[in-house]
Amino acid sequence: MSHKLSREPFPRPEKGEGKEAWFAWANRVWWWFRAMEDAEEPPEAPSFAVSTLPRAVTPGLMIFVVDEVGGATLAFSDGTNWRRVQDRAIVS
Repeated sequence: MSHKLSREPFPRPEKGEGKEAWFAWANRVWWWFRAMEDAEEPPEAPSFAVSTLPRAVTPGLMIFVVDEVGGATLAFSDGTNWRRVQDRAIVS
């Protein structure tokens, strides 16, 4: 089963996070779009149920959560938690 990824999978940094956060965000977005240009089809995010989520230790990783509250969603790791792409809420 394949899931299409959103056009902007990396939420922008919050105001006041500093230049480094903005540069890191811009770099991730640039590489994401570069990968999408080179691919014949969009990349597939690995799928997980909430009960089987891996540890969120590496910031920037993307997953597809199949049974999140409110429906299936993409999520990203902030280095501590898995957060929903659409509103940055912690996956529960």
